[in-house]
Formats: sequence, structure tokens, C-alpha cells
Amino acid sequence: MVTTEYARKAIAAPDPAEIPYITSDPLNREAILNATAVDKEIQAAGPMVWLDHHKMWATARYDLVKAILQDWETFSSAQRPFENPDIPIPQIAVSEDPPSHTDTRRALNWILAPAVIRTLKSNFEAAARAAVDRVADAKGIDIVEGLVRPYIFKVFGDAMGLRPDGRENLSLFGAAAINAFGPTTDFMIQFFEEAREAAVWVQGQCNPEALAPGSIGARVFEAADRGDMTHDRAATLVLALLTAGTDTTIGVLTNMFYGFSQFPDQWTVLRNNPDLALSAFEEGHRWLSPGRWLGRVAVRDTELAGAHIHKGDPVLIFATMANRDPTVWDEPDRFDITRKFGKHLSFGTGIHNCAGQMLAREEAVALIRAMAEKIERIELAGKPEVMISAFQTFDHLPMNFHAAS
Repeated sequence: MVTTEYARKAIAAPDPAEIPYITSDPLNREAILNATAVDKEIQAAGPMVWLDHHKMWATARYDLVKAILQDWETFSSAQRPFENPDIPIPQIAVSEDPPSHTDTRRALNWILAPAVIRTLKSNFEAAARAAVDRVADAKGIDIVEGLVRPYIFKVFGDAMGLRPDGRENLSLFGAAAINAFGPTTDFMIQFFEEAREAAVWVQGQCNPEALAPGSIGARVFEAADRGDMTHDRAATLVLALLTAGTDTTIGVLTNMFYGFSQFPDQWTVLRNNPDLALSAFEEGHRWLSPGRWLGRVAVRDTELAGAHIHKGDPVLIFATMANRDPTVWDEPDRFDITRKFGKHLSFGTGIHNCAGQMLAREEAVALIRAMAEKIERIELAGKPEVMISAFQTFDHLPMNFHAAS
């Protein structure tokens, strides 16, 4: 049972004459439905602001978000701004700091080596062509359920070595895990209730007997056999990969296709040059990243942009809005796949940058290229349904596809 009330360390609020206060809750349902506007207010209010509802610091400025992400010695990833004793989160990879993080990352660099990912490229391309052929002239299709989610279940599931049945559990479990990092809300509790059986299935895949030989999942246990980690830790790492490897890519692809529907000229640009598929994926990350915010906790006193942050103070960084900082990008609200990419923070930066980003890129590029080659035009076929979650994406995105003649 998830508790809705739990003890928190008392945090000393700053002087409102010195630091801008945000008195509303930027993480509730209403804010989620209006996330871009809410986050712009945070960005405009000041470099560092005080979220009075949650008693924590926040920033949506690019330079500060980047600085916090890169400074693990001051802002811990192993501690969380929101703590619920009923929801333990294992400290591994993104939720741990050195020295243990160093060992995990070294193992991940071997498990997810570029040479390994390249061997999967042809499988991704074949799966992408098959997925697009099934929906090439579809009208009123929910792109989430009808294209993106089944495609990622197929390619990521195969890459990890999962059995074919039950892969839908990855999204149910992933949604609960993502929301575990946030405040305890009614929708977070609902995600956990819906994920009970899914959690059993996902945890059942975290052993070498359940994973296909030669797969990424099997390589995690090979790393344990090499002495890079214990077998118990290998099982936890597989769980972390299964948690992070589906909904993130599903979310950014969904958001990217929404971007194309809002800026149809960009689909023409892609059709004329399918080699911009990677650029389109990166612009999707910049324009509307599913990872709206991240949390850190200060482990020592520090000062940042005039804010006196004390040891133990929680900090929220609004990464998606940082990716639209007008001091960094021209016309930041415009979805433009011709931008030079490489600056966005959606994969993180510093030691906690996403270890699986090359895998996500190869999966995404295969689907985007297949779409660009087969579909002449895409357009909204109804009102998108925003996902009420700590994750910023859509539950449903109805679209019409017009196949190229």
C-alpha cells in the first residue's frame, strides 16, 4: 500500500525578496495539462526559484540545468527530492553516484558497446518497414498504440532477449517506476495499482534463464560472470534497463510525430531528405522531451545564481524547458529538424548521461526513415490525449497517414 502522507526533512525557505516564489503546484494535474506554459513561467521568474508548494528549489534555465547535471559531487542523483518509504528505488545507474556508479557505467559501456548496437541495425530496419507497411494508409490511427508502442516492444524486446508474449507489461511497469520519482499523487498511486501484475512479469525476466543467448540482457549476466558485478546486481541492472528502455523512446517518438503535425513543413523537409531522420529524433528530444523534470539533492552547501542552497535541499531541474531556453536557441518553440543538434539535455550530461542513447537512436532512426520513405503526409485526426503523469507525452495521439503513391 502506497502512503499518501510521509515525513520530510524541514527545509528553510529563502527570503522572497531575494528569490522568486512559485506558489502554485507545477506537478499537479492542471499543470501537467498546461506544462509548457507552467514551465515557461518558472523559466521567466528567475534563474533559481522557490517552489513553495513542495518546499524545494527549481530552475528551467539551460546553463543552470546543465551545471547541476554535471556536478554530481554537489547535487546527488542517489538521493531524491520526493521520498516515499513504500516505494524503494534501487541505487543503480541513474540513481547512484560514484564510486558504485563508476563500476556500473564501466560495465554498461561493455554491455552496450557501439559494435553490439550496430549488429542490431538490420533487425531494426526490417521491423520498422514491417510496422510502417501495416499502417501506411491508415486513417484515425492512434499512433501510440497502433505504431510506436508495438514497434518499440518488438525491437527493444528482441534486443534485450525477452520472450515475445507479455511485452506490454514494460509500459505498465515503466509508468509506475517513472512516477515513483515524483510526489505521491492520486495518479501515481493508480499507476502502481495497475502495475502490480506487470511488475511480477518484468521481474521474472531479470534472470539469465529468461533471456535469449547473445542478447543485451544476457550480456549483463556475462558481465557478472566476468566479475564486473555480482549476479544480484546484474539482475537489478536488467530491471533498470527494462524500466528505462521503452517508455522513454516511445514518448519522444510520439512527441516528435506530434511536432510534425504542428509543423507540417518539416515533414516535407524530412521526405525530401530522409538522412535527417536522426536530426528529427534529436529535435523531438529538444522540442518536447518526455523527461519534463529531474530531481537532485544537495549534499553540501553551495550558492547558485544567488540562491543559498543548503546541504539536504532538494532541487528540481526542468530539462524540457531548458531545451527551449531562448538564450540558446532561436525560435525555441518551433519544431525544426534542420537545427544543429547536440546541445539538448534530454539524454542528460556528465557522468549520468544516458548509457542507452545509441540504442534508442538506432531504434528511432529506423522507424523515422521508414515513415519518411512510405508516408507522404501525416496530420492530426482528433484531439491528442495528454498522459497525466510525471512523464510528458500523450496517452493517445490520433493521426491520419497518407501513403506515397
